[in-house]
Amino acid sequence: MTNDTVDAAVNISASAGSKVAHFLVPQLVSFVVIITITIVGNFLICCVELKRKSHKSSGFFIINLALSDLAVGFVSIPLDIAEQLTNGWPFFRFMCKVVYPLQTVLMAVSVITLLCMSIERYRAVLTPFKAKPSGKFIVQVIVSVWVLSILLVTPYTLVLRMKDGNCIEDWPSQGHVKIYTASVFLLLYLLPLTLITICYTKIGIYLNKEAKKWRSMSKYYGKSIRQVRRLSNVRHMQNIRIIKVFVAAVMVFAICQLPTHVIWIWHDFGSGSKWKYLYDVLPFCHILTYLNSAIDPFIFGSLNAQLFRKTLRSIFTCFNGKKEHQKKSKNPKALPPEQENTKNKRKLIRKSCVLLKNKGSQDSIVESNI
Repeated sequence: MTNDTVDAAVNISASAGSKVAHFLVPQLVSFVVIITITIVGNFLICCVELKRKSHKSSGFFIINLALSDLAVGFVSIPLDIAEQLTNGWPFFRFMCKVVYPLQTVLMAVSVITLLCMSIERYRAVLTPFKAKPSGKFIVQVIVSVWVLSILLVTPYTLVLRMKDGNCIEDWPSQGHVKIYTASVFLLLYLLPLTLITICYTKIGIYLNKEAKKWRSMSKYYGKSIRQVRRLSNVRHMQNIRIIKVFVAAVMVFAICQLPTHVIWIWHDFGSGSKWKYLYDVLPFCHILTYLNSAIDPFIFGSLNAQLFRKTLRSIFTCFNGKKEHQKKSKNPKALPPEQENTKNKRKLIRKSCVLLKNKGSQDSIVESNI
């Protein structure tokens, strides 16, 4: 990479900071709202899945997706906010090779996890009588997803370096930039979404054929197959419900991530770098990308809506209980109204007994004097 290219990268970074200054307040407000929903929502999803008595394969993948979303809320967005507020690089030098790659790693984990979920549904629906993968195998798959995501981002990590207080990409040539941008789009967006679409399309075709087959069989056999038909309907509706949720998650991911991919492809392959509104649009692309992590809890929460509400209620109850306990600890003499009334009654009885005793002693003294 030539010195002119490096200087251009620094100038681009500086111009980006100046151009998005007037969007800073709405951007920060959006980030705070997204952080709150992301952390609370995905924490509840983890609680719901961990509370389930039987842990299914899809549950492990949902937890993994929730953890990656939590990392977005706890790490990615706060780091982005810090960078926006300082209009430069506010972290240590070694963080230059951590912050930007981490954001790409989390995106990779999300899309590969969605791919794994579609493959797992394909297996569960089309081959229901095959042996189910063990929990240990699913955990190994999830670990492999994280390792693969880190490996895919390694080239990007190697070219990042500090220059004049900014973290820049120091590519050997513009051709390498184009190869990396195209690779990210193909490997972390187009290819996974194509495979996911194929899986769910085949599942939809299979379920449609099964429904038609059972309808024709029930017409032919009548009441003798009613019980089997009922059980098949329950399983059929359950599969459709789960698939609808997973497809919704995929669609939200595709919509939220697409603008960022389009902008950077246009930037590296077309005339996007010369567009004067580029750095006005980029912040909204980042907000849309992060919004994906805030929407996921609502999607996966619908799978176990009752348990989701119950978990939320129990957390609030626990929180209120702690507050009452803190009040009691600050004022240990304070008692509930019922206990307070009982205590007052006992005091009155004790007083009356003392008075009667004193009166009796006085009467005895009078009698002795007489």
